[in-house]
Amino acid sequence: SSGLINATRATGNNIFAGFKTGDATQTSQITSDGAATFEDSVISGDNPHDGGGVGARLLNTGIIQVARATGSATSAVWMGYTQDTSTPTSRINADGNATFTGNVQSGDADTAGGSDTGVTINSSGLINATRATGNNIFAGFKTDEATQTSSITSDGAGVFDSTLSCTSLTETSDQRF
Repeated sequence: SSGLINATRATGNNIFAGFKTGDATQTSQITSDGAATFEDSVISGDNPHDGGGVGARLLNTGIIQVARATGSATSAVWMGYTQDTSTPTSRINADGNATFTGNVQSGDADTAGGSDTGVTINSSGLINATRATGNNIFAGFKTDEATQTSSITSDGAGVFDSTLSCTSLTETSDQRF
């Protein structure tokens, strides 16, 4: 005996259906097309919940949990690709470091001064932030201190608690320091 289970059915029909004892509600299925549906979690390896085991878990609430082995902090827990390429376009390591080949955006940052707010970190190195008039788009703090030491508002005003240096100055009719 090879241990192989072979099932053949017409397209879209179940080749496996699971039920709880005494309950007619289907809890899992695999169709002849290869699609699978499960009522609860799907776990590969050990249950990674709260770092409890090395593995991956898909929850029916929309959460994906992944844990890598101790000592694998720089190993990927996520890698995204485009078809026919072997270089990842996105990667998140177990230690939380992330790399993206494209832009990273939060909110709806508009480069043309639109009405939406947000920030975009472009892969070219440009950081674009948009907020309503008078709001900070940058706020600087010292480690372990709650007092703001520098800021730049959406209006372009800057406030710095210490020296502001300029190594190259082109004089204009409106210089203020």
